[in-house]
Amino acid sequence: MAIVLHWCTGAILGGFRRGELIGLEWSDVDYEKCTLSINKSISLTVGGQAQVKAPKSKASKRTVTMPEWFMQEMKVFHHSWKLDKLKAGELWEGNEQQYVFQIGFGKPLYHSSPTHWWKKFTERHNLKFIRLHDLRHSAATILIQNDVSMKAIQERLGHSKHQTTADLYAHVAQSVSRVAADKLEKFNPRLNISSTVRQQG
Repeated sequence: MAIVLHWCTGAILGGFRRGELIGLEWSDVDYEKCTLSINKSISLTVGGQAQVKAPKSKASKRTVTMPEWFMQEMKVFHHSWKLDKLKAGELWEGNEQQYVFQIGFGKPLYHSSPTHWWKKFTERHNLKFIRLHDLRHSAATILIQNDVSMKAIQERLGHSKHQTTADLYAHVAQSVSRVAADKLEKFNPRLNISSTVRQQG
């Protein structure tokens, strides 16, 4: 369960793709700078062997700054990971790789496992189901609603082109702009005049 929660939290906060988090190693985690670095991806498992490849695009190879509280949670998770490795002893199959999200003996998660876990999690807690990939979209939506620029979101999500980010989240940006415009209605001079006339009458 801890693996699922940390994986999903990381996906929401960082806007990572599924394969990017599966391929994450502890060497990609920088506690001092509070960052996670994406250098590879695991989106397929063949014959029980994870297929490690480069990220989706050049822009996808990136370093993402994470909230300090999340990195503190990762430290605790890292400690339990080390205990798992110690208990596994000779059964440990991680070799030189140190995958953050491993299945108990050092091997990375099966590429489709997070999707199955996420579905069961939503069912168990009676949550409205959304695709696992939509957690990435949720990350972008949260940032837009908190006035983060499209350029910053593009870099965080690893999109090659600014237009890709703009097109994907145009509806969210428009909604935020509408809310901002609506808040300015109180400065409508006609409304202020009408209010003054009523008070004087």
